[in-house]
Amino acid sequence: MVRILKNDKITVNEYKELYQAVINFKEAKCWEWMTDVDIFGVENIDTHEMGYCCIMGNAGEMYGLSIYIGDEGLKAYMQTLHPEIPYEDLRFIQKCITVYFQDRERLNREELKLIKELGLKFRGRKQWPQFKNYTPNYFPSKLSKGEVKYMTYALEQAIDVASRCKDNKDLTQPEGEESILCRVAKKVDKIITWEDKYVRPSIKENYAEYENINEIALKRIKSNTPKKSDIWEVDFFNSPVMVSEGERSYYPMIFVAIEVESSMMLTMKIGSDFENYIDEFGDEFINLLSKSEYIPETIVVQRKSVFKMLETILKKLDIELHLVEELHIIQEFKRELREYL
Repeated sequence: MVRILKNDKITVNEYKELYQAVINFKEAKCWEWMTDVDIFGVENIDTHEMGYCCIMGNAGEMYGLSIYIGDEGLKAYMQTLHPEIPYEDLRFIQKCITVYFQDRERLNREELKLIKELGLKFRGRKQWPQFKNYTPNYFPSKLSKGEVKYMTYALEQAIDVASRCKDNKDLTQPEGEESILCRVAKKVDKIITWEDKYVRPSIKENYAEYENINEIALKRIKSNTPKKSDIWEVDFFNSPVMVSEGERSYYPMIFVAIEVESSMMLTMKIGSDFENYIDEFGDEFINLLSKSEYIPETIVVQRKSVFKMLETILKKLDIELHLVEELHIIQEFKRELREYL
């Protein structure tokens, strides 16, 4: 996690430029002809990373701009269009910065105080700009200094692209099926200019593998533990309740295994090491098998990431592994968990 330093303080002028940019964006009403599938990129001048912009509001519900950061952010955006995980889990994987026009009641004291100090006035429903940073597994936070600067010129470039799309809808249509229109910055003698470039991003599936397999434990399980014609559901997901500790509140990961026939919980483990949770949960699964009186014939999972974690283990134990659309018992457990917490 990046620690915020004192020199990262956002100046009044930077905030003024940001709010002027968002006012211009609101007045342009780009959502009247742009939809949330008309995605385009804007390069971050400082990091050279591409952010993929999605103008919201064509459906008449939420108005604003989402910028999905890098290939990971773009992959999360694609998940919102064609989710491979439960819909309610999509909010935990987003990597983006956003501005949405909210009702006044949705803004916190700090946001309202800043608007007042800038001498700005907004009236009416869905007229008050609110900026957020979304990072996978974490509670949304305010924008950093670099993100304020990036959001400012990204809003300007969004107006530019959308204005041209009004007369030429084919502008955001890729030259090839996997190409996206991007605005790329050129800096000559401290003067920044922008040009169009079609980019083919890399959004290949890349799931972490469970590498620290206890081979001795697996041999003991296979030799000493009988197999039973049972089915287990296995999954890991973010807790619906956040934990407020450290520099930023977060949603821990929960690993569960449930026997389908009896709906009996076999194990549940909570983890907050978002870099190494695959190894942590893999160890927990092998520990479960080591303590069990029997092992199942079949295990079903819903996520490709869980499938990848278990694949090598279950091949060694001759246990069938299937990817299904929904885990009915675990979904019911998650529903009860949300109600209880």
